[in-house]
Amino acid sequence: MSLQHFNKSASEIFVTADNSKLYSSSTFFALAAYENLVFEQVWQKFFVGKYDTKTITVLEQ
Repeated sequence: MSLQHFNKSASEIFVTADNSKLYSSSTFFALAAYENLVFEQVWQKFFVGKYDTKTITVLEQ
């Protein structure tokens, strides 16, 4: 649904907490369900293809 907002950033669509949750969860699912491109599309669009380093750190523990 958020991918339909072509000209808006994630912070323009969501409040700060939801923006952080979107960043974290899209990173997690892009890595965990790499065959489902919707999560990759979310972080590519809203987070310039940069994974959430906090999520990566938690996953590496």
